[in-house]
Amino acid sequence: MNQSDEESLKRDYCAGVMILEEIGRKYGITEGAVRKKARAKKWVRKKVRKSGMKTAKNVPQKNAGKTSSDAGSEGTDDGTKIPDFLPETKRIPGRPFTAHNTESLKHGAYTRRLLLSDDVTIDSLNTKLSDELFLVRAANMTAVTNIGKWTARIEDATPEEQKNLREQIAAAEKGIMRNIARIESLERSLGALAIMAVTPAKIIADTEYRAAAREKVKAETDILTSQKQGVTTPMTEIVSTLHDMSHSGRLDDIPEE
Repeated sequence: MNQSDEESLKRDYCAGVMILEEIGRKYGITEGAVRKKARAKKWVRKKVRKSGMKTAKNVPQKNAGKTSSDAGSEGTDDGTKIPDFLPETKRIPGRPFTAHNTESLKHGAYTRRLLLSDDVTIDSLNTKLSDELFLVRAANMTAVTNIGKWTARIEDATPEEQKNLREQIAAAEKGIMRNIARIESLERSLGALAIMAVTPAKIIADTEYRAAAREKVKAETDILTSQKQGVTTPMTEIVSTLHDMSHSGRLDDIPEE
């Protein structure tokens, strides 16, 4: 702001006719900048009563309990007047804030502390062991593709580039070997999980089969027993003889001689 604009700004400010917002809009600055410059330059602003405003004698007092200090505080230095009431705040329809990181707050440990985004948290919870197997195999395919590209570039590369390419190829091959071991481990784990998934049903089926076989044997025994009632066999004769003895065939009841 040049000297002439500053003088014009001072004249408008000290006149007290325009409010600070209008002054700032006129000179392309904010209302706060006008206040700051006036405070720094120690400009004195006149209080001018606008035409058409009623005096305090003609206006009925709404709040008789107001003190003179309260009444004086209604007007500000910039000529604006504070309204007697504030407009009622209207509620915003719907949710004023969008959901963000709400899934991480539902879980503890690492999820709550890392504050991961909702999509990362949900995908992590839905990830299975087969997804890990796919990821490792995809990494192996990518490494093999890179090895092929680096091998083709070795012939036309400088000795220094050839050294770097061979180091990258060796590192990729080591990574492939580690991934192969990881793939074998995942395959074994998936096989074990498949067996564990059907084992409870097999155990239940075997238990039911044994119970049914036991009931069948018991029923067949009952049938055979009922069919042979009254039939004399050598075994039944021996049992009958033992029962007819005075000591019922027990050796501990035989008297000593």
